[in-house]
Amino acid sequence: MLLTSHAARDEKTGTYTPEAETFLRDMAQRLKLFHTLHWASQSRRFYPLLTKKGWDRMVDRGLLTQRERKRLQALNLSPDQKQVGVLQSMVVKCQKGMRDKKVTGIRTYSLEKKVLEEFCTLRGISAGIADLVAGRMPLAYVHFVEVLVDSFLICAPIAKYSELGIFSVLLTGVLSFFYHGLLVLAKVFLDPLDNERYKVGCVYLDLAVLLRESNVGIDKYIDAAETI
Repeated sequence: MLLTSHAARDEKTGTYTPEAETFLRDMAQRLKLFHTLHWASQSRRFYPLLTKKGWDRMVDRGLLTQRERKRLQALNLSPDQKQVGVLQSMVVKCQKGMRDKKVTGIRTYSLEKKVLEEFCTLRGISAGIADLVAGRMPLAYVHFVEVLVDSFLICAPIAKYSELGIFSVLLTGVLSFFYHGLLVLAKVFLDPLDNERYKVGCVYLDLAVLLRESNVGIDKYIDAAETI
C-alpha cells in the first residue's frame, strides 16, 4: 500500500509509469515467493517445495525465474532459510526504487524509514513464527497429560461401578467423549501445522488458504491504485 500510493504516475492518464508498474509487480512477486518459502520451511506438508522438483514447479508457475533460482540456491544458507535472501533482495530493490523518480513519484525520507520498518516487522514476525513452531511445550508434558487422561478413562468405570452399577459404563462413554476431545484439541494447539500427524482427519491450520489469501491481498493494492 505504501509503495503503490507513492508510485510514479503519468500526469495525463494517472496510471503507473511503465517503470513503476514493473517495480510494483516485481516486489509483489518477491513477496509471494518469500511467503511461500517461509511457510514451506515451517510445514511438512509444503516442505517438498524446497526440493529440486519443488523449485522446478515454482519456476514453471512463474513464481521466480531460473536466474533467481540459481542465485538463491547459490547462497550460503540452508534449504529452509532461502527466504532470508528473498527478503534482503526486496529491501535492496526498494531502496533503489525509492531513489528513482521514474519509480517513486514522491520521494520522502519518512517513506523510506516506514518501508524499512515494515520490512523489519515482517522479518521479526516470520522469525517469531519459526520460534513458536520449534519451541513448543516439552514433549514430556504432552506425554504426561495423555497418560493421565487415558488412565483416568480406564479406571473410571471400575471406580464408579460400586455406586452406579451398569450406568458406570454409560458414564465412561460420556467422560471419554469430553476428555478425549479436550486432549485432541490440546494437540491441535500443540501442532497447528499438523507436522507431527497427531490428529489425522482433525482440524488444522490450512496454509494453502493462508497463502492464497495473502497472494490475492498483495495484488489487490496494486490493482486498486492503478488509476488515480
